[in-house]
Amino acid sequence: TVTVVDPDEVVARARHATWPEVAEAASPPPAAPSDAPRILVAASGTWTRELLRRVLERAAYRVALATTTSEAERIVAEQGASLLVAEGRNADGPAIDWDAVRRAAGATESPMPVVVLAQPSTDEPEDVSAWLSTETFRPCELTDTVGRLLAHSAVEAP
Repeated sequence: TVTVVDPDEVVARARHATWPEVAEAASPPPAAPSDAPRILVAASGTWTRELLRRVLERAAYRVALATTTSEAERIVAEQGASLLVAEGRNADGPAIDWDAVRRAAGATESPMPVVVLAQPSTDEPEDVSAWLSTETFRPCELTDTVGRLLAHSAVEAP
């Protein structure tokens, strides 16, 4: 059995819910200030991208979305980004080549921080700023990690 769910329909139905907390959670987040750091979310899965986007926008970050490494490189080169949140490995290796995205950003002395969401692994590369487990994902852990990394790197908003 395969269940197909339309994320837009789920959100639309939740907006009409009678429970205030459900309706509030489904409402669009307030617009991030124009000087807020831009976070690039690079993930192939629609649900993953949308979940991360909503969490980060609710924390007042500007968010750009990419589904592939080449799309992430283009966004970073054209719009800039203060931090990359990327999907971890798939069967072929890293889902997103974060080193290529960093190169596209042009930051050589202080590379763009990278947060990777993946299942726990013992072969985690050292060039990643933070790893978050997909098995125990908590939105507050993501926003706390992003805030800490941005404060540590003192990145200017693109």
